[in-house]
Amino acid sequence: RLPAGEAAGHLHHTRALWYQGRFGEAQQEGARARALAERAGLRQLVGDSLRTLGNIAIHEGRYADAVAICEQALAIHREDRDAKGESYTLNNLGTVYWYLSDFPAARAAYTRALEILRAIGDRYGQSLALLNLGEVAGVQGDYPGAQGYYAEALRLKRETGDRYGESVALTSLADTLLALGALEGARANYEAALALTGALGHRQQEGWVQARIGLLLHQQGDDGAALAQSEQALALAQAINDRNTQGYALALRGHSLAALGQPAEAAEAYRQSLELRRTLQQPNLAAEALAGLARLALEGGDLAQASAHTAAILTSMDGGALEGADEPFRVHLTCYRTLRAMGDARAEQLLERARALLNERAARIEEPSARRAFLERVPSHRELLGE
Repeated sequence: RLPAGEAAGHLHHTRALWYQGRFGEAQQEGARARALAERAGLRQLVGDSLRTLGNIAIHEGRYADAVAICEQALAIHREDRDAKGESYTLNNLGTVYWYLSDFPAARAAYTRALEILRAIGDRYGQSLALLNLGEVAGVQGDYPGAQGYYAEALRLKRETGDRYGESVALTSLADTLLALGALEGARANYEAALALTGALGHRQQEGWVQARIGLLLHQQGDDGAALAQSEQALALAQAINDRNTQGYALALRGHSLAALGQPAEAAEAYRQSLELRRTLQQPNLAAEALAGLARLALEGGDLAQASAHTAAILTSMDGGALEGADEPFRVHLTCYRTLRAMGDARAEQLLERARALLNERAARIEEPSARRAFLERVPSHRELLGE
């Protein structure tokens, strides 16, 4: 076989393995593709192989490796004036920054990628960048902005026949609707995404959607079903070493077990989630596990332990690290209640800051009924305003 064809064949196989969630095998096959391309002096294939290896590192939670690999690929694509390769690598690099909670850097990478993709007329790539920009808008509380990005991305995914991407866009739209308290619309989009994912056999996406449905069920008070959903998501994520989804599924497991009156089991799930989040350097998501542990300690009368967990959260909040948390106002509420129980004067100040932030996000929602749902149908929002 010619070197170009052999390297391209290994790269194609790498992507198929990644798609199936077989990350370890994909890593080995991607390394073969890169080595063959380097020996043959095929720079574009070297860059493409590096970009794919970076994507594998992202999904395994090896973020420092992912940054280094993406930067190598970016240098090759820029030297060769490969605009498409540069834009796709910028998309991947932005995703690493997103997982590391560096949202300004993520937005900058995605925005530059979108500019290049529009200039070269790549609609598939545009849909990726739009999805990613929607993620950044959503975690920063700009839900209408996120919906706009996702709607445009979904249109492009359908026009280009990208069924997996359509599932991702539907899931992202559902996440935004869940954050807005539009639970029925969120459930419909999750179910549509799950049907697509199941048909495609994409295990990583399937586990992710399972976890998101579980969070919705928890917010609706159906914790038996949420627990079952968390276990399905966790099993899928563990099978493919998807540590990010494992962290979400474990936190959901903790929420569900706590609501079902099983505090010891809930605490263990939260501790496992916390350990993963710290390993992955995700303080925003670690705060949610810490808040779960603080609530359990507070309910069990262990004020010293609740105080210790709350102190760790407040350190993260000082750095703005709650951006990207699933239920940031639930974390605020937990900290407020712990400080109040301690008689700490900071409690009222924290409550007022949290309410101000909640109302600031609500003010971005123009339609009155949607704004009311955001404030009244999301449990932590309703409770925060009721304090």
